[in-house]
Amino acid sequence: MASKTWSVQANAKEVEEPELLLESVTNAARQRARRAASRVNSKMNRCLIENSDVSESYADVVHVLERINGDDDKFMTSLEWAWGMKRQGLLNLDTNKNILILSPTMRRTFKFGKWTLLPEDSILRQYFDKDMRIHKRQDFPRINDGAYEYTFIPLHSMEDVYIPRQEEDGSVTIHEYPYPNFPVLKSHMHPNFIIVEFGIVLSIIDEDKRTKVLDLHPSLRLMKRLYDEWKSCFTVENHKRAKRAHPKFMTPEYPFTRYRPDIDPNLTPPRRIPMQQTDSLKRRASITDDDSDIDVSFQTPPNKKTKWTMLTERTLWAHDLGIFSVEKWFATRVSSWVNDSVAYPPLPTSPLPRE
Repeated sequence: MASKTWSVQANAKEVEEPELLLESVTNAARQRARRAASRVNSKMNRCLIENSDVSESYADVVHVLERINGDDDKFMTSLEWAWGMKRQGLLNLDTNKNILILSPTMRRTFKFGKWTLLPEDSILRQYFDKDMRIHKRQDFPRINDGAYEYTFIPLHSMEDVYIPRQEEDGSVTIHEYPYPNFPVLKSHMHPNFIIVEFGIVLSIIDEDKRTKVLDLHPSLRLMKRLYDEWKSCFTVENHKRAKRAHPKFMTPEYPFTRYRPDIDPNLTPPRRIPMQQTDSLKRRASITDDDSDIDVSFQTPPNKKTKWTMLTERTLWAHDLGIFSVEKWFATRVSSWVNDSVAYPPLPTSPLPRE
């Protein structure tokens, strides 16, 4: 069953994440996130918020910036540009810096944007110059990896939520809204992803709640400024300038082939999320003569037992075409089977006798 998630590309609405299309998070990615968290908190498989053991939960890893956003070219390219990345398509949403370890309860509330994490003020200030102007691409801060401190901030609909947090001695403290005594949290999560996630959530909630949220802490307004700048800084002019001054950035990390003439090849970089392997996709994509040239190339990660392909417009179209073709084939076969297999009795030529 598809899970509901927030997405910047969903026009600020709840959407169903296409779990049947996206490749599942690999066990290796899960383990990297768990190890990164344990290096900060000394214990593996602990929920960041509740400090409870989630080793028995398979769904303990949570992406801060949802993977489905990787299909939004304009948004992802803008982040890559703002963050000073050398090449388009390099932003990996499966990095452990974008994965939290949460209990099922905290996972659910986080998925619906009910709370966020506020980075230290000293970290946020690094994104601005001395006049509080946001650093441009060439001056983007290189914040060292390690342990970051965050403040737990409830955003909305948390008034009736009690948070049990396990202490180091095994005792449990119940924190009530608005959680004034909640401890400072240490995490491996990179502030870049936290800031973007907060901006997306803020763009979803209604204006009255948005104003109240921003009044909770002055640093939240700094996070909003950063998100507003990052999400749309890669303008048409930047695109033209990048082709001249930053040709390497305009060269995607992964090769891909385009098949639709109505899409400008200069504006559609490769997707940054892997798609599920399907051996039937290539076969179905060649069912009609008009689309017989469609091919689906696979990327091979270090684990050669698994094959991935980039989620491109090409593969999406091939996927839809395959579904349509199978549905059409199935309907035809069922209709034919019904007509050939069911012998209907002849209609009576005279009125039936009454009893």
